[in-house]
Amino acid sequence: MIVRWIPPKDNGGCPITGYALYRDDGVSETTNIEVNSVNDPLVRNIPTLRQLEVQLSNADLGKRIKYELRVFNREGSVAS
Repeated sequence: MIVRWIPPKDNGGCPITGYALYRDDGVSETTNIEVNSVNDPLVRNIPTLRQLEVQLSNADLGKRIKYELRVFNREGSVAS
């Protein structure tokens, strides 16, 4: 599956430095599982990134998965 996004209209006055994609476990709706590994060079620190391929396991089939994209700049991160 491919997850695509557009950059937020408001960057808080600081240029975007990267993104991270989180998901829930398909049960709790708490998006605390990072899809890409922490500090993944293929995702983090790439401000022009606009899509990410997501692999689902057989255990995820039939579950409703919630995703959350976090946007980073020098001030920190915010979910979008």
